[in-house]
Amino acid sequence: MSGSLSGCCSAGHGTRSHPISLVVEEKFSANEEDIFGDRAESPNEAGRYIDVNSDPADPHIILQQVEHPSRIHIDIETDDIAAEVKRLAPLGATVVEIMERWTVMEAPSKHRFCIIGVRRDGFDENANVWE
Repeated sequence: MSGSLSGCCSAGHGTRSHPISLVVEEKFSANEEDIFGDRAESPNEAGRYIDVNSDPADPHIILQQVEHPSRIHIDIETDDIAAEVKRLAPLGATVVEIMERWTVMEAPSKHRFCIIGVRRDGFDENANVWE
């Protein structure tokens, strides 16, 4: 693991989170964005992500280029990554890796998901509040 979770979640401090994205991890080619037509943005600078544009009320879909076998995961956005990770740990989720801007976790079912910072408009209106 890289990074640290120290200093999160003082007593009585609630967290806010919201499932935000469905991420399709696959070994895609440069032409993969053609599947979604003009709704797909060109790959980012690193060429690893293609955003599929959707209505803000709809799930956000991201294609992520990976080297491992294909799988799908969700991103959960939060205004406090460390606090959300600490909230999920007693529920059986474990930290796989702490990155600079997100944390990869694994559910007891072995499905992975990412905790990310606030990314889309409407977070304040749509977030779940956890005490």
